Amino acid sequence: MSGKTSDRRRGLSKLAFVWQASCRVKNEHNVSRLKQFSNLVIIYICRQLGPTLYYEVGFWRPEWTLSRQFGFMNHSRYKKRVAQLNPVQYQKLSQHKLAEKAILQLLAIPTPEYLGFFHSEKGACDIGESLIDADSLQRFLMNLVGETVCFKPVEGYGGTGFVAARVVADSEGVGLHRLDCSEPESIEKFTDNHLKHPDGFVIERYLEQHKDMLEINASSVNTLRIWVRQIKGDVVVLGVLLRIGRAGAMVDNSGQGGLIANVDLESGMLERCRTTDVFPVYYNEHPDSGAPIKGRKLPHWSACLALAKRALLNFPMAGFAGLDMAIGKDGPQIIELNLWPDRVSARVFGKSHKEMLG
Repeated sequence: MSGKTSDRRRGLSKLAFVWQASCRVKNEHNVSRLKQFSNLVIIYICRQLGPTLYYEVGFWRPEWTLSRQFGFMNHSRYKKRVAQLNPVQYQKLSQHKLAEKAILQLLAIPTPEYLGFFHSEKGACDIGESLIDADSLQRFLMNLVGETVCFKPVEGYGGTGFVAARVVADSEGVGLHRLDCSEPESIEKFTDNHLKHPDGFVIERYLEQHKDMLEINASSVNTLRIWVRQIKGDVVVLGVLLRIGRAGAMVDNSGQGGLIANVDLESGMLERCRTTDVFPVYYNEHPDSGAPIKGRKLPHWSACLALAKRALLNFPMAGFAGLDMAIGKDGPQIIELNLWPDRVSARVFGKSHKEMLG
């Protein structure tokens, strides 16, 4: 397919989306297409903001005045603002999971236990022994029979490549039984099937989440995404949402079907959960487990906020982050920092980028 043909199809698809979305808003909210299209033209010409943002945020609602709409940033403006808050030369510290894990552990910030780094040339376990192939991985796992471990690509996004497995004894010594699979695999087969990322994998002890979080969805570790920013030496929590996995899914990312629920900052109470569609579907209970969502108070809430602030304050040259945090049996733990979090989160928090990032 030629580039021009591909561009034409994308353009037609976007037009179809706008037509269908505008029809829905007209019918459900009594906002004329003329008013919608006029607004779309203004935000595109003045701020280079597209129609997806318009419909996801709900710019037709009266609270979204034009001045507030102009507070949203397109990709280039957001990138520039994040670089002002987080110097570009330091951003890689959070984007590479091995470097990030080292910093978190050196600063004694609670985080899932590091076990090793699997890489075809540079791999090593936590005591320095080689961890470069199936044989060395087999030897390493011999002391972890009965434990659950997880493998995370050191360079990854959206949960892609994440694998969690229980170490089991077998005829060859040990095997790995993935949490989303009915049969265990030999170490050689597991390595061939799941550990081929060229940048390698961080190996961690699997975090056992708090029973309240387990009740919501047991197959995934359900994590908080917390936006925090330093302002004159103080750390301010800008917004928090809970990401919730679906039944059988190992990760809670929205890109893999997960749900989200906003969290009230004062009380730690969950609002309704929702899909991440442009026009989301809302639920008071988890659609698979039936667990109550709306009105549920998160455990260790004060500790969650305190840890989020401490992590940003201690991380080198970080003025803003979208933290991922899990709530374990004994309290919260940092899964990772994102020094360039997806700007889409602002739409969920009900605030513009300018209102949050200045």
